[in-house]
Amino acid sequence: MPPLNPHSAVLALMTKDFHTFTVGKISVPTLWMLFIFTWKLWAAFMAIVVKSFVVPT
Repeated sequence: MPPLNPHSAVLALMTKDFHTFTVGKISVPTLWMLFIFTWKLWAAFMAIVVKSFVVPT
């Protein structure tokens, strides 16, 4: 049975796909990449701090 309003059906499908895409494809990898970037930034900062403390002494 085809929907009465094709536009609303397409909109619903797009909304569902967009929700799935946002949750599965964007949010999780973005948070993961942000975590990795923060971890690398923190590791680089700690390496600089440790080097600045170790090298002069």
